[in-house]
Amino acid sequence: DYNKPILGLFNKSHIDYYIDRLNDKKLESQPSLALMSAIALKKLQMAKKGFVLQIEAGRIDHVNHTNDAFGALMETAELDQVLDVVDDYISKNPKTLVIVTSDHGTGGFGVYGTGPDYNDSTIIYTMPMTLCALGAVLAKCIYPLSKDRDQEVIS
Repeated sequence: DYNKPILGLFNKSHIDYYIDRLNDKKLESQPSLALMSAIALKKLQMAKKGFVLQIEAGRIDHVNHTNDAFGALMETAELDQVLDVVDDYISKNPKTLVIVTSDHGTGGFGVYGTGPDYNDSTIIYTMPMTLCALGAVLAKCIYPLSKDRDQEVIS
């Protein structure tokens, strides 16, 4: 019943990573971000004066703390599913404003050290992460207002 308040508690702490939820049957009770987004949109569209909904794929930040590239890609893939849900909503509600942003860079993907054994960590080469973590998703969702270093990475 969408007329009643909703509270979803699906884990003792954070929802597990998307890749883990895909591969562990014990985690099937945790809903996808796309499903939670669809339910939130269905509930909120009943608001007479409009609404603001913030959907955060927050596990992207967490998986980047460990520089887990595959985990970051999978979390981004889950966010892409959310964008499909939101895009479907927009097609039926064209006066909708959507803002998509990336999270801060968390460590960056990098190659540490310069020697053959990578013991010399005085020089750290990292890639800018402002948009890189979500580049493929964001590239189809935004119009750049100015050309900057991050846009060059996406292009």
